[in-house]
Amino acid sequence: MTQERSHSSLALGGLLAHPDLPAAADAKSLFAWASSLGCAAIQLDATAPTLRPRELDRSARRDLASSLRRHELALTGLDLFIPPSHFTDAAHVDRAVAALHAAVEFASDLRSFLDTAAPTTAISLLFPANTPAGLLSDLHRHADRWGATLVDHAWPPRAGADNTKPAAGIDPAAIILAGSKPVEAVLTLAGRIASARVNDLSSAGRVPAGTSGSFDLKDYLHALRAASFELPPIIDLKGLDNPATNAKRLASLLRPSELIP
Repeated sequence: MTQERSHSSLALGGLLAHPDLPAAADAKSLFAWASSLGCAAIQLDATAPTLRPRELDRSARRDLASSLRRHELALTGLDLFIPPSHFTDAAHVDRAVAALHAAVEFASDLRSFLDTAAPTTAISLLFPANTPAGLLSDLHRHADRWGATLVDHAWPPRAGADNTKPAAGIDPAAIILAGSKPVEAVLTLAGRIASARVNDLSSAGRVPAGTSGSFDLKDYLHALRAASFELPPIIDLKGLDNPATNAKRLASLLRPSELIP
């Protein structure tokens, strides 16, 4: 009997070389593991060793794309969660901008090698509230030229240049930390959501989504559907013990048959 695919993407952030995860030797091993769980897609971590864009030539990028295809995995996007302050600190801004440019070009190469019908690739990051408007405009224009979308996970969400509403990301743990509710945040951002994570936070810190945290996972997933978000939500295991157990449980909860109201 064919395994039902989970409507989920697995974020690689925090998983490469994880001591409790035998499959964490390299990205391609994690692709195989994610596929065995039934995940539909992968969210690459562009800050992780062996996945930093500046360290991957076109041959290595083509090899990554081939591995994704071999395991029947789509690409939901890239994580580029460098310290937000680097976009406003004169000592770091040039390096931060260079890292973003490299991630945009990496995303373009991967989309080309995967021959995907998706018109753009999401790059998830955090911009600080005091990021200069001119810099933000320049970065968004650069991403547009390469067929990428910069997805800001800041909460509360910011308006773009000329009061536009740029693509936004949903990170429940960050929203809870800011004193807001993930379901309400989803509905507030309906029509703008380009990336949505599955994680949770309690008074004790990060906890597995759908267990003892601060919100109901099914309510969150139904809110995403009501907000017309159709991409696979991204399983985010950063900071959790027992990643293998939690990944398997979440992939199972995100199977389409489990999401029927």
